[in-house]
Amino acid sequence: MDFLINDISNYIKSEVFNNRKDDFLIKNLVFDSRKLNEVEGTVFFAIKTLSNNGEKYIPELYLRGVRAFVVENLPTDFSNYEETCFVLVENTIQALQSLVKVKRDMFNNPIIAITGSNGKTIVKDWIVQLIDNDKKVCKSPRSYNSQIGVALSIWNLEEDDEIGVIEAGISQKGEMIKLEEMINPTVGIITNIGDAHQVYFNSITEKILEKILLFKNSDTIVYCIDNKEIDKEIQNTYKDSGKELISWGFDRSACFKIENIETKKNQTDIYYNYKNIKSSFSIPFIDKASIENSINAFIACLAIGIDNETLRNRTSSLQSLEMRLQMKEGVNHTLIINDSYSSDLMSLELALIFLNQQNNELSKTAILSDITQSYINQKELYIAINKLLIEKNIDKLIGIGDGFIKNQYLLTIDNTIYASTQDFLKNSSLNDFKEEIILIKGARSFEFEKISRYFEKKTHETVLDINLSALAHNVNYFKTKLNEGVKLMAMVKAHSYGSGGFEIASTLANHNIDYLAVAFADEGSELRINGINLPIMVMSPEKESIAKIIHYDLEPEIYSISILKEMISAKRDYETINRKKELNIHIKLDTGMHRLGMEEGDLEELVDILKANQNIKIKSIFSHLAGSDNPEFDDFTREQINRFEKLSTRLIREFNYPIIRHIANSAAIIRFPEAQYNMVRLGIGMYGIGINEEDEKKLRYVHRLKTILTLKRKIAKDESVSYNRNFIAKQERTIGVIPIGYADGLNRKRGNGRGKVYINGFLAPIIGSICMDMCMIDITNIDCREGDEVVIFGEEFSVNNIAKELETIPYEVFTTVSSRVKRVFYQE
Repeated sequence: MDFLINDISNYIKSEVFNNRKDDFLIKNLVFDSRKLNEVEGTVFFAIKTLSNNGEKYIPELYLRGVRAFVVENLPTDFSNYEETCFVLVENTIQALQSLVKVKRDMFNNPIIAITGSNGKTIVKDWIVQLIDNDKKVCKSPRSYNSQIGVALSIWNLEEDDEIGVIEAGISQKGEMIKLEEMINPTVGIITNIGDAHQVYFNSITEKILEKILLFKNSDTIVYCIDNKEIDKEIQNTYKDSGKELISWGFDRSACFKIENIETKKNQTDIYYNYKNIKSSFSIPFIDKASIENSINAFIACLAIGIDNETLRNRTSSLQSLEMRLQMKEGVNHTLIINDSYSSDLMSLELALIFLNQQNNELSKTAILSDITQSYINQKELYIAINKLLIEKNIDKLIGIGDGFIKNQYLLTIDNTIYASTQDFLKNSSLNDFKEEIILIKGARSFEFEKISRYFEKKTHETVLDINLSALAHNVNYFKTKLNEGVKLMAMVKAHSYGSGGFEIASTLANHNIDYLAVAFADEGSELRINGINLPIMVMSPEKESIAKIIHYDLEPEIYSISILKEMISAKRDYETINRKKELNIHIKLDTGMHRLGMEEGDLEELVDILKANQNIKIKSIFSHLAGSDNPEFDDFTREQINRFEKLSTRLIREFNYPIIRHIANSAAIIRFPEAQYNMVRLGIGMYGIGINEEDEKKLRYVHRLKTILTLKRKIAKDESVSYNRNFIAKQERTIGVIPIGYADGLNRKRGNGRGKVYINGFLAPIIGSICMDMCMIDITNIDCREGDEVVIFGEEFSVNNIAKELETIPYEVFTTVSSRVKRVFYQE
């Protein structure tokens, strides 16, 4: 399945402009310049989206060695790109998909495709766990299930792969048919149907019909008959198609009939009747989702010929998956990236790309186990690992396992090798790891979670999960709402609304944000120290901080004549012992908020002072809207915008250099697009909080505050709970204790039945007074066990609900989460 660049016009409709003298084999397809691994054999698809244009990265990639580009527009100076091939197409995404279809047509072995609202990645990986010992498998990396992700997954198919396992996800009508043409699955699975992306469909039925287009040419379809909406549409669409429909469930007409499900302490036994043979299998999980996912995986494996007895012996060893790459603070000023999701070269590359997007000031260490999921010979494998680590600028390798011991002689990177995880924990010292970023990546059997815990600075069981993939989604959503050429400033003050300043800022930098804004100079200097190079506006500058502002190239907000004079004086003092530097400032105008800002009467003096100080330049002029999210104040908002237009125009006329203007916040980006000017400021919207319910459906929640159930007990009638006996049981109740209290940011006003938490699909009221470190919840009639997850806020229970309980706003809820609560940053 080889493809040569000179033959590319045979595969996709295109016009080729080739300055190359030689041909080359296409090895890698890249669409994200940040994920360039090796240049040899790489073709860059310059994809255009509503929020970005890949063509602007061509000069950078050319300098890095890429010599083949698929574009919708030729660079005006394309003839200056020596030894380079440009492939001109109408649509780069369609061209990518067309090339991939050709490769799929060359692959003659089965492909299993999984769609559905939830569980796709788990089912995919459990299928791989169940068959990996028997067949060479190619699977989608992580959650690569989009129009581009599926294309890259199919491109990874090798001639000797015996089966492919691919996810397929959609968000709107018209997408699935394109995925089906690329995947062309032999076996199709639909896991379930839910509310995800429902805003883009007129009904659940319409969404089901879109999803099951994936099975248009498949031989076998696996689905749950107990979901009557799915069953109805599959029967209507495919009943007489000649396909094998393997329905499963408790329904008597199910092909794979579930006879009984017995849940024990840490195990579930599933009894079934399939083709008149009764049997069972066990899984080491008890939750409903895992039971459903395991049945889908089990049946898919039967469908491709894995025998029942082999599968029964393996299901009891199915391993849960951490479907995300986590980042957390470690001991000795280290940053820990924990990725125990899988162990193969492709996922290692993705993890190293993520690592390199973080703090560039820290040295880089990789702790790796033997790679168990590889079919290339050991020598080639460890040479490839060594090459990849060096290319990704890793300073030190710690290898664990027999494979590393046997192949250590092939490693040229600085390395230390251990026989086992226990050997590493026994013979290493935390003092050997200081001020570095550490990737921990290993096969599940190596139990690298022990190493992750070894390095963790905080082990509190209450955790604030921060989804960097959701953050990127929200930023890109708002980018689609911007007028052409409008810049984006991201508000990362108050440590990014309690999330964590550097980690959020680093993600934003990687998604082409133009500006950052912090409250104080200390926040800005911390970002600079951690390698953030974007322009940073300081919104509350102080005279004492001017030296820090100048030293770290920060840009202060100037909101009064007095603060401007203080800045000028402090700048002169700084420059008596340091070299002179130009200072960029941001002029704030008061247009009606009456908090901070220059008034109209200040402008004449402001102009005179700035003209007398030529080394101080206005970078932007801005103002603050008081009620842009509330239709009740729309007239006042328009008054503010008109006032801003008048005052800012007057200022700009006084200076002969370009000055940015911005007044629109998250709400105004949507509700007042005419006020976007040159730049907008994105704050709470980045974190998934919309201006209304409809808008919020298009965003994703970034924060998820969770804890665990540490104790479950019964109390009798008339017994009390917590301090001051504020809760008295009117009848026997079951209560739970969770380790989160007001010292963690759980507001005491939420006690005594006013607040709720989410556990196993139900809301449980907080009873009695909230204590400093814990609180009690009423879990009567809720099926739960000690150790079960409890969500304080997140997708299951929105932070908006808590804000309403407390008669406040989501900002306050986010920013009051205590610093002792561990932040875990992750990418999906």
